[in-house]
Amino acid sequence: MKNIVISTKILLLVPLLFILISLGKITLNYYDSQNQMHEFVQKNASTLNTFILANREYYHKLYINKTLPLDENTYVGLPAFSSFEISKTFSSENAFDITVQTVSDRARNPKNAASESELKAIAFFNKDKTQAEYFVNEGQYFQYATPLYIEQKCLTCHGAKEDAPKFVSNHYTEAYDYKIGELRGIVSIKIPKEKIGKYFMYMFLKNLFFDLLTLVIIFLITYFSIKYFKNLAQSLNTEVHNTTNDLEKNIAFLKSHQVVLDESSIVSKADIKGNITYVNENFCKISGYTQEELLSKPHSIVSHKETGEELFRELWSTIRAKRAWKGVIKNSGKKGDYWVDITILPILDAQENIVEYIAVRHDITKMIEQQQMLDNAANTDTLTGYGNRYKLNNDINSSIKPALAIINIDNFSQINDFYGHAKGDLVIKKLGDILAKIVLTERCKIYHLQGDEYVLFNSNIEPDLFIQKMTKLTAQVAKSSIKIEGEELSVNFSTAISFESKEKLLITADMALKIARRNNKNLIVYEECISLNDEYENNIKWTKKIEVAIKNDDIVPVFQPIVNNISCVWEKYEALVRLQDGDRLIPPFLFLDIAKKTKHYTQITKIMIEKTFEIFKDKEFEFSINLTIEDILNNDIKVFIFAMLDSYKLGPRVVFEIVESESIQNFEEVSEFIQNLKRYGCKVAIDDFGTGYSNFEYLLKLKVDYIKIDGSLIKEIDTNEEAQLVVSTIVDFAKKMKIKTIAEFVASEAIFYKVKELEIDYSQGYYFSPPQTQREAFGV
Repeated sequence: MKNIVISTKILLLVPLLFILISLGKITLNYYDSQNQMHEFVQKNASTLNTFILANREYYHKLYINKTLPLDENTYVGLPAFSSFEISKTFSSENAFDITVQTVSDRARNPKNAASESELKAIAFFNKDKTQAEYFVNEGQYFQYATPLYIEQKCLTCHGAKEDAPKFVSNHYTEAYDYKIGELRGIVSIKIPKEKIGKYFMYMFLKNLFFDLLTLVIIFLITYFSIKYFKNLAQSLNTEVHNTTNDLEKNIAFLKSHQVVLDESSIVSKADIKGNITYVNENFCKISGYTQEELLSKPHSIVSHKETGEELFRELWSTIRAKRAWKGVIKNSGKKGDYWVDITILPILDAQENIVEYIAVRHDITKMIEQQQMLDNAANTDTLTGYGNRYKLNNDINSSIKPALAIINIDNFSQINDFYGHAKGDLVIKKLGDILAKIVLTERCKIYHLQGDEYVLFNSNIEPDLFIQKMTKLTAQVAKSSIKIEGEELSVNFSTAISFESKEKLLITADMALKIARRNNKNLIVYEECISLNDEYENNIKWTKKIEVAIKNDDIVPVFQPIVNNISCVWEKYEALVRLQDGDRLIPPFLFLDIAKKTKHYTQITKIMIEKTFEIFKDKEFEFSINLTIEDILNNDIKVFIFAMLDSYKLGPRVVFEIVESESIQNFEEVSEFIQNLKRYGCKVAIDDFGTGYSNFEYLLKLKVDYIKIDGSLIKEIDTNEEAQLVVSTIVDFAKKMKIKTIAEFVASEAIFYKVKELEIDYSQGYYFSPPQTQREAFGV
């Protein structure tokens, strides 16, 4: 009972406390209202004064510049006459009866004579000429004033009387003989207290009403909310505590992040001539120079001799045009050479003149070295160390009068079957070494394309001479012995030569090799008359099959899962094209190239996209579809893709894999297509990365989301250290760029464990599942 009485007393104190608060707030609001009124009056009087002075200055200039002639017809525009008339009109028209006038203690016009309160203002300014304004609350008015001092332009009418214009000296007898800096008068602004007071009292009472109403509402809400909030207090305190801890962690993280950013940049400043005016500690560390050695020196102190003058001309042209310049530059310091990506920005003053330049760099030496290493790996066959197909294609494209020979080991599969694949690889390497010794003086380059096949290539040679050299070389190779585990192997070879155009050189040599092996010839030179009727008949057969498959809706997608390497969950699927031929699913390498030649390829691409979208429209998986560069540059395909994205609304779950990406030439068009895909939320992957195509710079520009590491690197990654080095470089780069990685051709547990060890994000391959039909993959 006692507790209830105490609680009742406490509740009775609540309204009393609110009453006291209300009275205190009313009192404060009243005094605040009065202060606001004073501040309002003074600010608005100051604004009005500024307007009057601007108006007065404008008309002065009209007379001084003789835009208006100063004579008996226009003198009414002078302040002595116009001031009173303007004030009279303004005072009668404004809601607060405010009067504005320029007055003086020596007024020429009696109407501009200062009143008693205005004389006090004049005395105030005469006493202290440093004062800029006068404001007092006096009698029935607020009196505001600013001084008007004599300037050079005023002496025309207010200097010596005999120097004044005749009509002025004839009109006025007063206000002459002033000196520059003397007080001529004031701008006087009088605001009646009554009307302005009524306005602020109305606002005070209005605010008072709403304050009281608010206090009542607050009181009621508080009263009925106390119990509810009391029950929540403990849980809220816990939540606040947890939130505070999270916030402190985030703040600590942000501070650490800021420190990292501050430490990561290499910064310098230069004057407009390019001489260094500032360097940070990172600049000194990477260049090896001290601040004293760098200051006042040109930036050429760290320029590398290999950097061309054209680059610097472009750089200076850009920044002198007040634009930022970005690029990658090789520098040279005391400690050696290093690479930086650099942004140079001109710093402008208020007039937009260049006052200095600032350069921000990041050390990308490791990335460049990795790029160079990857470029080397991309051009080198991992088994033999000789050039690969990608290297050969580049060399063919840059050749003048090319000649090419393919050397193939006859019946190599028998060596593999008898001695095993490891010994077969050893035979291939030994053959490369034999070829290298023979062609050392022949100006030919050696390439290992695949399996038991080597290419010898000369970029500029006469056909007869090349045939002569290859005939001699073939004979020498045939005489050479290859020993395996002490046993000498007898190996026969087939050689095919072509001198066709760059575009047809390799394919015609390969065609000639087929003829050589078919006809059991050691060496053959490609000629137009070589017959390949069987191949042509095969092309006709497959063309018919493709046409029938399209007509009967037998172009179908199959799906291979892509597995998360951490959770081992099947998270994604890649859609792969197949041709249904009865009970068989025909893989694309048997018909897709022919489809491209017979103009059926575009239709197959559309079928694949539409069927895949339809299958995944009600599923939650992310799925990928392959696109060639030919697809991307085909406007018909692009329009179809965007129509499908608009129709199915699946953009955030679609990944477009760019295959044959090494053939990118129209980079701008490809980049624009990718940007348009990303507007739909789509992702982009680069397929077969690591051999053939390995340009990090393209990855940066294309802004891809996934890198699919080429299967030729993955299939032997558990045993091949060079493949491991290349893949780890790719993964390291991808992590820095926040690009996810996918390993293709994961065919065994050993490969999968090595892939996980290298921290690749996803895996795809027969170890998990071969490509599955729709029914096998999804049960429908």
